[in-house]
Amino acid sequence: MSAPFEQLAAVEAWRSERMIPMASVKSLGAAALAEGIANNAIPIAHGVTEVDDLPDDDAQIGVLRRDFLVSEERAGKLSGAWGRHPLLGRMYLPAYRAGTERVAELRRRYPARQLLPALYGCGGLVDVTTIEQALGKPTESRKIQ
Repeated sequence: MSAPFEQLAAVEAWRSERMIPMASVKSLGAAALAEGIANNAIPIAHGVTEVDDLPDDDAQIGVLRRDFLVSEERAGKLSGAWGRHPLLGRMYLPAYRAGTERVAELRRRYPARQLLPALYGCGGLVDVTTIEQALGKPTESRKIQ
């Protein structure tokens, strides 16, 4: 299990001990998936699974920049009202990272024709923890021809 998922599991244990409503954590799971989709938009649009497979250096730099820098907009969200939220504030950045890593991992394991409808909720609502249940088993190899 990756570090962000371990952090989310720790948050869930903390939430359970304090009897905090599940809706708080569930909304974060949906936000994590949405952020994961957004952060994987360039590879999804190009139909690739790895940054090195993007067609030009500018696209590769754009994706890598996202992995190592925080945009001004995101910094404002994470340090502003969202960051000061008493329950969710400290969970946003780990949740966004978990969503980004989860969608990237799913892109490597599932063909686009199976993954994309599930990601965008065509078969019902999903979040970062339920997306794989909606997908089932991969229907074909992920090798790009």
